[in-house]
Amino acid sequence: MNTAKLSLVLKNDLTELENLGYHIQKFCKLHGLSKKNTFELNLALDEVFTNIVSYGLDNQKEQLIKIDVQIMSKNVTIRIEDHGKPFDPTAIGKSNLHCSLEDRQIGGLGLHLINHIMSSLIYKRTGDKNVLILTKKLDEK
Repeated sequence: MNTAKLSLVLKNDLTELENLGYHIQKFCKLHGLSKKNTFELNLALDEVFTNIVSYGLDNQKEQLIKIDVQIMSKNVTIRIEDHGKPFDPTAIGKSNLHCSLEDRQIGGLGLHLINHIMSSLIYKRTGDKNVLILTKKLDEK
């Protein structure tokens, strides 16, 4: 498979989720990704985007979130940049899925899901930007 790239710039508004999903779906189909890979990439991006908009950015002021997707060989790399509050999702401990619902902490399941779907997560703070790089090894069709 040749290298394929997609770049999106989205507003910090949850209504952009439909736009994000549309472009990811179209890009994955165009480049022959399986339905499973497409679904998982969409799910991970939906979770990350929702968290950035809901918790990381000042929703009173329009800000932009940049998403770059690259397919190279049998991997997909997604780079997400935002100017929100510093937040390192790789520093969050794993969710305890074996305790009762009453004892389970609120939140964190989205990150658990992303860690399960993606092969790796790398976070860095560059200036005033959060940069999250997600990599996924593609499954065969």
